Amino acid sequence: MPESPEHPEKQTVETVQQTTETLSKFVQWIAELIRRRNWFTLLLLINVVLILFCTPGGIVPQFLNSAFSFQLPEFYSSIFWVVVGVIFLAAIAVAVITMPPLSKDTAQTPVERQAIKGLLSFTATDAEIFSQLERNQDIKNCLRILNDANFRIGILWGESGCGKTSFLQAGLIPELTKIDRDQGIYIQFSDKDPLITIKKTLNRELNLNLSIEEIEQLDLIDVFNESIRIAEKSLILFFDQFEQFFVHYQSADARHPFINALKNWYQNEEIPVKILMSFRSDLFYQQYEIQQFLDYSLDSKNNIKLKKFSVEQATNVLEVIANTENIEFERKDIQSFVEQELIDQGKDKSDEPISPVDIQILSLVIGNQKTTENRKFDKIALNKIGRFEGLLYQYLEERLTLREQSATAAQKEAIMKLLLELIDSNGLTRSGSFTLVQLQEKLGTMGTKEVKDAIRWLEQERLIMPLRHEDETVYQLAHERMIPAVLKLSGKILPKAYKANELLNKQVKIWIDSNYNPRYLLNLRELWLIEQQKSYLMWGDRQPQKERLIQKSKRRIYRNFGIFGAIVVLVMGIWGWFNHTTTGQLTQIRWKLANTTQQSSANSQAQAVAAFAKDRQFDKATKFANSIQNSSSKASALSAIAVAIGKLNQLPDAQKLLGQALKAAESLEDSSYKASALTAIAVAYGKLNQLPDAQKLLGQALKAAESIIQDSSSKASALTAIAEAIGKLNQLPEAQNLLQQALMAAESLENSYFKADALRAIAVAYGKLNQLPEAQNLLQQALMAANSIQNLSDKAYALRAIAVAYGKLNQLPEAQKLLGQALMAANSIQNSSDKAYALREIAVAYGKLNQLPEAQKLLGQALMAANSIQNSSDKAYALREIAVAYGKLNQLPDAQKLLGQALMAAESLEDSDSKANALIAIAEAEANLKNWGQALKATQKCPSKDCEVESLAKVLTVYAEQVHPELKEEEKEE
Repeated sequence: MPESPEHPEKQTVETVQQTTETLSKFVQWIAELIRRRNWFTLLLLINVVLILFCTPGGIVPQFLNSAFSFQLPEFYSSIFWVVVGVIFLAAIAVAVITMPPLSKDTAQTPVERQAIKGLLSFTATDAEIFSQLERNQDIKNCLRILNDANFRIGILWGESGCGKTSFLQAGLIPELTKIDRDQGIYIQFSDKDPLITIKKTLNRELNLNLSIEEIEQLDLIDVFNESIRIAEKSLILFFDQFEQFFVHYQSADARHPFINALKNWYQNEEIPVKILMSFRSDLFYQQYEIQQFLDYSLDSKNNIKLKKFSVEQATNVLEVIANTENIEFERKDIQSFVEQELIDQGKDKSDEPISPVDIQILSLVIGNQKTTENRKFDKIALNKIGRFEGLLYQYLEERLTLREQSATAAQKEAIMKLLLELIDSNGLTRSGSFTLVQLQEKLGTMGTKEVKDAIRWLEQERLIMPLRHEDETVYQLAHERMIPAVLKLSGKILPKAYKANELLNKQVKIWIDSNYNPRYLLNLRELWLIEQQKSYLMWGDRQPQKERLIQKSKRRIYRNFGIFGAIVVLVMGIWGWFNHTTTGQLTQIRWKLANTTQQSSANSQAQAVAAFAKDRQFDKATKFANSIQNSSSKASALSAIAVAIGKLNQLPDAQKLLGQALKAAESLEDSSYKASALTAIAVAYGKLNQLPDAQKLLGQALKAAESIIQDSSSKASALTAIAEAIGKLNQLPEAQNLLQQALMAAESLENSYFKADALRAIAVAYGKLNQLPEAQNLLQQALMAANSIQNLSDKAYALRAIAVAYGKLNQLPEAQKLLGQALMAANSIQNSSDKAYALREIAVAYGKLNQLPEAQKLLGQALMAANSIQNSSDKAYALREIAVAYGKLNQLPDAQKLLGQALMAAESLEDSDSKANALIAIAEAEANLKNWGQALKATQKCPSKDCEVESLAKVLTVYAEQVHPELKEEEKEE
């Protein structure tokens, strides 16, 4: 059983760090693919992601199904594999298009030149031509030293590019072979184990037939002895590029095994083996460690310096190359060119100042010319080619072109970027020497492998030099004379870097000439290009001005981004506040209501005024009320303001507004409207404790109702309302008298439905006046009238209403009995809409009697009936009513779901009036559930201004009544 970690927090932090780093590398890799436009790999990556996560039944389809209940179409399975196949074929097409074309040079084995090697070395097969290249005297001198009986170990050294490798392979060893006294063995040192390298080379060159195990286990002396036995002569080992041993084995402990093996050999003078170590002059000091350990000294007999060529020698070499390669040669022109172009700065003619490498570069460029006119060693051809720096450019371009045949464009860019890192930002000198780690840091966008590959290739082509510095390997540009060529070539291989330098040079000049006018600062696109290529900028003598230009441009862009960001954040914040907060949604409701009120009808305006009054926006409410032209609506609006002000205990303002409302009411010609308005105003006066005024107004209302209203139903309704108003004023005698008049009017009604409803309302009014016997008697009369109703829907409604009335009188047994009868009638209704409404009403009644299980059961039945309704208008209304009922029973999730269905049904309505009525009701219902966003959404669906105003007014009224419960009107009696 594994032990529990002692520090789980630390483990968690490390896991997070590792995961973040891994994800960061993955994202950087994808970004690099996009930046390099590596569409082939990107297409394959898309395919891998699709196969891993999006297969039918895979992670993504399962997530969509579980999280969003989203089912993929049936054709997904077949189309998925078609898409994967198409992407794969597209990847193949991209690979074919983007791969470098096979040229004749790559399809065929290139012809090996005898005299022109470029930066490659001459080998033993080139001994004949090499013997003509001005090294004969050096070879003789070296052979004389090697053949000395006292020679055992020595040093061959010279500057980089002086031709040491060619001297050994094509000069010394072939001559030793001719003499046939000693066996010369060429051994090239690298980063491999030097002992293994020596033993493997001897095994290969002399056919020792040693196994891998024997090579690893045998001592160096044992291998020497076996080699001498097989060769039957003494050996001279040429350790070429011996500085690599010190470059790759940086510590003394790492070098000890090999140096100790050399010491064992050196102390055994009877072993006929001689060693000549080849060193680069800048690392020549490294040999001192071996010299000290083996205890030998350097003098003219074992210290050989290989010099460069003099002007005369260089001219002779070029002439031999021209003759060998069948190139026309003008000695005078070439000698002049050599003196002017190939002499190293700081060297004079007596110090052999001309490097064989430069000679080879010149020969390579001339030999590769396509036309006969340019393929000449004469003044005209050289003038066409340009100065030696131009030749270097052509040489570098050719080497990189050959490299491109076996490498990607990205690897070619990597080589050029690394070269640029080794050049000073002013483009004049080397930038210094850098370790592999430092170069990787500088080239942060490149991978470690890319950097190592670029270094390996550049070192192989001798374009960079590895140096030993403070026990580590550092790299620098091979020669400063390469810099102009590298910079020129970078514009071709790295066009963005070249473009960035051109842009910066141009823009800084314009900026300075304009006296540093901010108008000429860099824009975002220009600054982005420069920042992307910052590592490759050539600052020159205007570096301070360029840096200042970039800094000021950044500041301006940061400032603009800050301003823009602040605006975006502010806008998004306001948008979020408006759309996702209660305050914001209500603010929208208030604004929309204010903007649309005056464009609606007088009745809608009155509703808006009432809503503003309850929302305590009295100035706005008064403004809209005074602009209403219709007297009835104006009176209603002013009364609503007065009531609201009164309830909020702002009496002076309420009295003033009631006076205005009274004037508007008294001007009404329609007696019914006048009676209603006067009654409302009277109630408002009563709530303000202005009893005399209230009594006076109720008298006027009663007179209007009795004398003018002819319709018995309307008269009964009006008289009942006046009676209830008087009851609220605690004026019992007057209320009883009025109710008696209302009763006489109700008893004269012939329609059973209206009669039952009127009697029920009057009974409730008597109940409020605490006159229970009269109330019970009237309910019995109402019940008799209800039972005579033939229409089941009307009967169910009447029975339910009477049951509620019994409930208010605390007559629960009678109430339950009547609800049972109402339910029987409702279940017999055939029309789905009527049935749904009846069941809903009965359910609400059960809720009022605190019988929730029965109420929930009935709402379920009502919902089934509502869903079967075909008419969209009826269905929307039924769903909304059922939702409201669920809300009243505190079943909020069910209510919200049903309101959503109701809204969908309402949106599909074509009749504007039906749609408006449904949306107004849904908006109010959503507001009652405090779903302000959904309420606002419903108001926005309105087909007319009246609908919009009425729905907004309803929503705002609900909010105001929730905030100030004292403003809530008593529920209408049923």
